[in-house]
Amino acid sequence: AVVSTQSTGPRYVSQLYKCKPVNTVGAEQLLLDTHSLKTVLLQLPSLGSAVPRKSPPSFTKTVSQGMCKAEMILKLVMAPSESPGAFVESYTNLLADRDIGDFQRVLEMKGFKRGR
Repeated sequence: AVVSTQSTGPRYVSQLYKCKPVNTVGAEQLLLDTHSLKTVLLQLPSLGSAVPRKSPPSFTKTVSQGMCKAEMILKLVMAPSESPGAFVESYTNLLADRDIGDFQRVLEMKGFKRGR
């Protein structure tokens, strides 16, 4: 189960990047959906069990880390972008990887066109 959940976060993020443009209301709904998905994933180990049991810590950590990036991306899409400096600061605070490709994909989700 851990192996399949390790790929769930990155695959989910990949699908999020395909949603463009996304307005603030759409990003809020996607954030709620993402939280619901994370909740269901965290309940998988005890799904169908007569006795509720706590998920293993490694499983919880894997799911949480995988879905955290999706949540941060959606928070960035909701962030105001009138001030480019403030938006870049929000990006660096929320997404520690500082990948320029991720930055461009977030801008595309916000409706900005890629410069040629």
